[in-house]
Amino acid sequence: MNRLVSRIFVSKYLSIIVLLLASCREFYEPEIITQDFGFLVAEGYVELEGKSTLKLGRTVTVYSEQSINPINNATVFLTGSESGSWQFALEEDG
Repeated sequence: MNRLVSRIFVSKYLSIIVLLLASCREFYEPEIITQDFGFLVAEGYVELEGKSTLKLGRTVTVYSEQSINPINNATVFLTGSESGSWQFALEEDG
């Protein structure tokens, strides 16, 4: 009796595995916009009493050979939501 139950159990799950592996799948390729909008990207963190890190760049297209388009020699002004403003000059590229 145990052998019969084992064979039914194995054949049931083997059938499910075969169905999953043999099921049809449709290839999906999303539409990719090739226009370069050049959106501004700011990445980093600000410490008022320590060293701040900020990288500025612009977006590039998906098919571009470069991964980033850095902005060099920029001056950044930050304004607090309650009060205060700060000016930062970028020291290194990007």
